[in-house]
Amino acid sequence: MHGGGPISSGRRRSMKLWEPSPTVRANTLLGLLGVTVRGVSLPEPGLLIIDVALRRRGLVCPRCGWRTRWRYDRRLVASTWRHLDFGAAMVTVRAQLCRLNCPGGGVVTELVPFTRVVSDAVAAVGRHPLALRSAARWHGRQR
Repeated sequence: MHGGGPISSGRRRSMKLWEPSPTVRANTLLGLLGVTVRGVSLPEPGLLIIDVALRRRGLVCPRCGWRTRWRYDRRLVASTWRHLDFGAAMVTVRAQLCRLNCPGGGVVTELVPFTRVVSDAVAAVGRHPLALRSAARWHGRQR
């Protein structure tokens, strides 16, 4: 008879922890809206290129928001954006985009969700350049 404790076969199982792939890590670190990381590459020291794909199925016009599932064509050259640096590495986000034939705007490149946020921030700074200049002067005096 056994003494009531857990029964052991004498073997210990090694528990492997799940280690995320580089694409999962990049997806988490970037935090970009509406995209999935497809690949990560280091073509040269100090340069990190992250290939992304849009998650949505349809195409959206960046000017008017018109939606369609039909593309005009696929762009031959990938679009690139500069992201914040990861340590000493300069980060570039790259995506292969499509063009659509918008009834109001003609042939345009599809909307990329994360670029609209940056554009709105740049537009806000552009509306108040004097406030930005005075803030820069004030910050310079603090040193």
